[in-house]
Amino acid sequence: MTIPEIAKKLTISQQFAYELVNHQLMPYTIIKRNNTRWITEDNIKTFNKNYIILSKLAKEKGISSKKLMAKLENMSDVYQKLTLGLKQVVYKKTPYIYISNFAIL
Repeated sequence: MTIPEIAKKLTISQQFAYELVNHQLMPYTIIKRNNTRWITEDNIKTFNKNYIILSKLAKEKGISSKKLMAKLENMSDVYQKLTLGLKQVVYKKTPYIYISNFAIL
């Protein structure tokens, strides 16, 4: 998929999708013949395994982003807020533990 296609699939803006790719949070490969960055389903799975988009998880859980951020800040041994100047807040899951999104609340 192209970056605009993953934006639609993940229901995020194209700008944010480009930020994820440009900051190397979303894995991709380059198609040499036209220099296109190509994202596969496996790349999306890898992203979801390693990162949380705050607004999407808050919506899924039915709570405000502010409340969820407070919960995640109290779990800094599990989630690390990225400070890359992204359009949205993204947390990286720490490597020593992976828990489902349902286990955090």
